[in-house]
Amino acid sequence: MKRWWKALIFIPQILIFILYVYFDIKIPCLFKSVFSIACPTCGMTRAMLSLLHGDIMSAIYYNILAIPLVILLIVIDVSIIVDLVKNSNYLERIWKVLVKHYKVIILLFIVSMIISNIKLV
Repeated sequence: MKRWWKALIFIPQILIFILYVYFDIKIPCLFKSVFSIACPTCGMTRAMLSLLHGDIMSAIYYNILAIPLVILLIVIDVSIIVDLVKNSNYLERIWKVLVKHYKVIILLFIVSMIISNIKLV
Protein backbone atom coordinates (compact mmCIF):
# COMPACT_ATOMS: atom_id res chain seq x y z
CA MET A 1 0.00 0.00 0.00
CA LYS A 2 1.25 3.45 -0.83
CA ARG A 3 2.19 5.72 2.05
CA TRP A 4 1.27 9.09 0.55
CA TRP A 5 -2.47 8.79 1.27
CA LYS A 6 -1.80 9.31 4.98
CA ALA A 7 -0.53 12.81 4.28
CA LEU A 8 -3.98 13.69 2.88
CA ILE A 9 -5.34 13.70 6.45
CA PHE A 10 -3.45 16.94 7.10
CA ILE A 11 -5.28 18.84 4.33
CA PRO A 12 -8.68 19.25 6.11
CA GLN A 13 -6.93 20.27 9.33
CA ILE A 14 -4.93 22.95 7.54
CA LEU A 15 -7.96 24.22 5.59
CA ILE A 16 -10.14 24.48 8.70
CA PHE A 17 -7.35 26.26 10.58
CA ILE A 18 -6.92 28.78 7.76
CA LEU A 19 -10.68 29.38 7.38
CA TYR A 20 -11.32 29.98 11.07
CA VAL A 21 -8.15 31.71 12.20
CA TYR A 22 -7.09 33.83 9.25
CA PHE A 23 -10.32 34.52 7.36
CA ASP A 24 -12.68 34.42 10.37
CA ILE A 25 -15.29 32.50 8.36
CA LYS A 26 -18.14 31.23 10.52
CA ILE A 27 -20.08 28.16 9.43
CA PRO A 28 -23.46 27.73 11.15
CA CYS A 29 -24.33 24.44 12.82
CA LEU A 30 -26.72 22.54 10.56
CA PHE A 31 -27.86 20.25 13.40
CA LYS A 32 -28.79 23.20 15.60
CA SER A 33 -30.55 24.94 12.70
CA VAL A 34 -32.74 21.92 11.98
CA PHE A 35 -33.42 20.52 15.47
CA SER A 36 -33.05 23.69 17.63
CA ILE A 37 -30.82 21.91 20.14
CA ALA A 38 -27.06 21.87 20.53
CA CYS A 39 -25.23 19.04 18.82
CA PRO A 40 -22.39 17.09 20.50
CA THR A 41 -19.81 19.30 18.80
CA CYS A 42 -21.48 22.67 19.43
CA GLY A 43 -18.85 25.01 20.80
CA MET A 44 -15.99 22.92 19.45
CA THR A 45 -14.67 25.69 17.22
CA ARG A 46 -14.67 28.20 20.06
CA ALA A 47 -13.05 25.58 22.30
CA MET A 48 -10.30 24.91 19.75
CA LEU A 49 -9.64 28.62 19.33
CA SER A 50 -9.49 28.99 23.12
CA LEU A 51 -6.95 26.17 23.26
CA LEU A 52 -4.90 27.88 20.55
CA HIS A 53 -4.83 30.96 22.79
CA GLY A 54 -3.92 28.85 25.83
CA ASP A 55 -7.24 29.36 27.65
CA ILE A 56 -8.00 25.84 28.87
CA MET A 57 -10.90 26.79 31.16
CA SER A 58 -12.79 28.52 28.34
CA ALA A 59 -12.19 25.51 26.12
CA ILE A 60 -13.69 23.22 28.76
CA TYR A 61 -16.68 25.55 29.13
CA TYR A 62 -17.35 25.69 25.39
CA ASN A 63 -17.04 21.94 24.84
CA ILE A 64 -15.48 19.48 27.24
CA LEU A 65 -14.55 17.11 24.40
CA ALA A 66 -12.14 19.64 22.87
CA ILE A 67 -9.16 18.57 24.98
CA PRO A 68 -9.42 14.82 24.25
CA LEU A 69 -10.02 15.64 20.59
CA VAL A 70 -6.91 17.83 20.41
CA ILE A 71 -4.87 15.10 22.10
CA LEU A 72 -6.25 12.55 19.62
CA LEU A 73 -5.45 14.82 16.66
CA ILE A 74 -1.90 15.32 17.91
CA VAL A 75 -1.44 11.55 18.36
CA ILE A 76 -2.83 10.91 14.87
CA ASP A 77 -0.63 13.61 13.32
CA VAL A 78 2.50 12.27 15.03
CA SER A 79 1.63 8.70 14.04
CA ILE A 80 1.17 9.79 10.42
CA ILE A 81 4.58 11.44 10.42
CA VAL A 82 6.16 8.35 11.99
CA ASP A 83 4.35 6.13 9.48
CA LEU A 84 5.62 8.21 6.57
CA VAL A 85 9.19 8.26 7.86
CA LYS A 86 9.48 4.68 9.12
CA ASN A 87 6.99 3.00 6.76
CA SER A 88 5.08 1.60 9.74
CA ASN A 89 1.36 1.22 10.49
CA TYR A 90 0.67 3.12 13.72
CA LEU A 91 -2.33 4.88 12.19
CA GLU A 92 -4.05 1.55 11.55
CA ARG A 93 -3.42 0.55 15.18
CA ILE A 94 -4.99 3.79 16.42
CA TRP A 95 -7.98 3.25 14.12
CA LYS A 96 -8.46 -0.31 15.47
CA VAL A 97 -8.48 1.02 19.05
CA LEU A 98 -11.04 3.70 18.14
CA VAL A 99 -13.27 1.16 16.40
CA LYS A 100 -12.93 -1.24 19.33
CA HIS A 101 -14.15 1.45 21.77
CA TYR A 102 -16.82 3.03 19.57
CA LYS A 103 -19.53 2.61 22.24
CA VAL A 104 -17.55 4.70 24.73
CA ILE A 105 -16.94 7.37 22.09
CA ILE A 106 -20.65 7.55 21.22
CA LEU A 107 -21.52 7.76 24.93
CA LEU A 108 -19.07 10.66 25.36
CA PHE A 109 -20.71 12.51 22.48
CA ILE A 110 -24.17 11.95 23.94
CA VAL A 111 -23.05 13.20 27.37
CA SER A 112 -21.44 16.22 25.72
CA MET A 113 -24.69 16.98 23.89
CA ILE A 114 -26.69 16.74 27.11
CA ILE A 115 -24.26 19.06 28.91
CA SER A 116 -24.36 21.56 26.03
CA ASN A 117 -28.15 21.64 26.09
CA ILE A 118 -28.32 22.02 29.87
CA LYS A 119 -26.01 25.05 29.62
CA LEU A 120 -28.30 26.62 26.99
CA VAL A 121 -31.42 26.43 29.19
